[in-house]
Amino acid sequence: MAAPKNKRSDQTEVTHRKIVFAAYRLFVTEGYSKTTLPAIAKEAMVSLSTVRAIFGTKFMLLDALIKTYTRGDDSPSPLITRSWWQAILQEPKPVEQLRRYAKTVRDIHERTSNIYEIFRSATPVDVEVATLRKELNKGRLEDTRTVAVSLVAKDAVNPDLNTDKLQDILWTLGSSEIYRMMTLERHWSADDYELWLAQTLIASVLQKKFQGLL
Repeated sequence: MAAPKNKRSDQTEVTHRKIVFAAYRLFVTEGYSKTTLPAIAKEAMVSLSTVRAIFGTKFMLLDALIKTYTRGDDSPSPLITRSWWQAILQEPKPVEQLRRYAKTVRDIHERTSNIYEIFRSATPVDVEVATLRKELNKGRLEDTRTVAVSLVAKDAVNPDLNTDKLQDILWTLGSSEIYRMMTLERHWSADDYELWLAQTLIASVLQKKFQGLL
């Protein structure tokens, strides 16, 4: 029996990526507000009707772009179902689990760092973008909670931390704002940021008897 075909043909997938990458380049260089769908179509070397047929509006294209760069591909599967996120949740050792989390956060920030600037410039003047930013922060909080739940279940976190507090610590220290401050403003390397995040989380949330266990 032949393997079932994907919902989008190979050519449509290629076109989808071309448009997303073109939009990314223009949003970064020209700004979200100044970039138009015709300009994106020209940059992607496709027709305007093709852009509208696949994405509809510029805002919907921005939404698709953010999900693509956050997840690392254009699959619609939620972030927490990805193998690399599941590897965090299934890691039995708390120290290694936090190191995996730090590595994953670093990887996501490296892919999405420029998107922060898109939001920063567009949020004050675009209600839809401002709302999307809030929704994405809420989604990141929910994703982070899965790690907090997994850690609490191991009975390795400090007794004064419940799931809610641990979630907030993971979410805050792993924020794009802190990543950008350290790597762009203070010129830390991504490796140094990842090491700092892992060591800070290990020292602040795990019981001392678990901190040295690999």
